[in-house]
Amino acid sequence: MKTRLIAGIGIIAVMVAFQAAMASTFHLGFGDFGSFYTAARMAATGRLADLHNETAQASVEAPYIPRGWHPIYCVRLQAWAAALLPFGLLPFKASFIAWLVVQGLILIAGWVWAARRFGIDAGVLASMFLPALLGIVFGQDPAFWFGFVLLSWVLHERGKPFGAGLCLGACIVKPQIVFLVPVALIVQRRWRMLAGFVGGCIGVAGASMLLGPGWQTLPRYAAFLGRVSAAGAMGLRHEREMDVSAILISAGLPIVLRFALMALAGFALLLACHRSGWEAGLPAAMLAAFLIAPHTETYDTTCLMVAGWLLVFSGRSWPVRTLAALFFTPIPWLVQLLDAPWTGIPALLLFGMLLALAWERWRADVPAPAPLPVQLNPA
Repeated sequence: MKTRLIAGIGIIAVMVAFQAAMASTFHLGFGDFGSFYTAARMAATGRLADLHNETAQASVEAPYIPRGWHPIYCVRLQAWAAALLPFGLLPFKASFIAWLVVQGLILIAGWVWAARRFGIDAGVLASMFLPALLGIVFGQDPAFWFGFVLLSWVLHERGKPFGAGLCLGACIVKPQIVFLVPVALIVQRRWRMLAGFVGGCIGVAGASMLLGPGWQTLPRYAAFLGRVSAAGAMGLRHEREMDVSAILISAGLPIVLRFALMALAGFALLLACHRSGWEAGLPAAMLAAFLIAPHTETYDTTCLMVAGWLLVFSGRSWPVRTLAALFFTPIPWLVQLLDAPWTGIPALLLFGMLLALAWERWRADVPAPAPLPVQLNPA
């Protein structure tokens, strides 16, 4: 056991060093951190009412991006911008270092929890997962949402369903990762967790309206998202996203088939949640949300690490455990760097995980066939 632990720690150290070497090629000025620093600065200077104004964001961000480089807008609600306020009190480069440290600590804490909960193999798998560390270094905020999902699971295990739901509800700042969680909660009749989820959503929306322009906050936010998306300022690469459309675009299939695949994902969610525990319900809800939502990036899958651990170490069938283990490895994420049709491999993997989980639950509900009657030859 001690030898296994030492070997596991060694593998983790090597993988972290490998990812750090890859991450060192990024240039701060061309990453996404400028958008979050802009939101933090606007929170620190009391300008959150103008958060969803492109001109206001561009004027704050201008000193921190390279000359000629297009602005990258923060597309979060005011509540999240207010939470980032401490980063806005620091100079740009110092703030980015703090950004890396805080998210790195959250990530490491999650690895330690997983290693203690499931064994050192869970830590080794996490250290192989490329989108987490690379997403953080590129200036995104994936570790924060991973932390919310992990805290929710810990509270669930400790018998605190309302708090668990509250943490998931707070993730409504990124609705594409949790918008189907209420469906799973209703199917499994987890009413206290559902109440917590609704409370978290109301808290985020209410805080944003208090910090923003009142009742106009959400309509202005929706209009802002529409404008920056139409202008291409969100940098969407549909063939490299995590939804069913990426699968079809990468394979050169008619995009209209996405409705059939979305319906299949929804049906698989219901099947996976039926007569099962939350160790199946949470992964099913999040996987289906990624596949159905119109905008999910590679780094967003960091919050799926909790679901991955649950499927690897709690899955009842080898397809579920195998696909979940493959999710952690660098293979699908490196293959995605190639041209089509390989760009849709990660989304296809998520779809396979969801279908395998649904199949596992369906097989568990199907009664074993009755034994055939034995026919005796007459003497």
